[in-house]
Amino acid sequence: MDNLFTLVKYYETYLAEGNPGDLGLFGEWLKQKHSEPSVYQSKEDRVNAVGPVVVASYMLGSMSAYVEMWARLTLNDEPIAGMMDWSILKKVEEYENPSKKMIIAEAIAERTSCVEAIKRLVRRGILRDETDPDDKRVRRVFLTREGRALIQRLNPKMANLGRLIIGTLSDTEAKTIIPPLKKLMGFHENLNKTKEKKDIKKIYGV
Repeated sequence: MDNLFTLVKYYETYLAEGNPGDLGLFGEWLKQKHSEPSVYQSKEDRVNAVGPVVVASYMLGSMSAYVEMWARLTLNDEPIAGMMDWSILKKVEEYENPSKKMIIAEAIAERTSCVEAIKRLVRRGILRDETDPDDKRVRRVFLTREGRALIQRLNPKMANLGRLIIGTLSDTEAKTIIPPLKKLMGFHENLNKTKEKKDIKKIYGV
């Protein structure tokens, strides 16, 4: 019974700090309270000295390098260059013949890189782009028959890539990190859509 009272007290403290009433996040908060400090540190003392925010960003940066490496391994025998090409194909599939402008606006890449990727996919016969018959100012992008077949073939491989990236995390652990990752993704999506690159450099001193 004492443990139950202690748990309730912890939960009251958790809420008083302004945290959301999510039991999964509360569990992570508890784990942070009772874990060894080393659990929340990187292998670099200079990074640890700056604090947990920099440790987290350092680890995310390192993870992105691993994701890129495993993605290249997954796609090295395929007619697409990497994750950006795959993202474009899935956007075209999702939106059913979107405009080039829509794809570029949603791409997590510089405009010129996205334009070149679309051109590359068109040259390889995976996409085709045509002028919208109702608005000559708009270019629309379509999956070719080869492009649709490629997506169907790659879907299982990309699902396996996702399992490789998650590694040995259990379903519970994966669910625990999804909410903060969603919050982080939302922050960057909003920043990308609302701020110029020069303003980001000025605001964050990068």
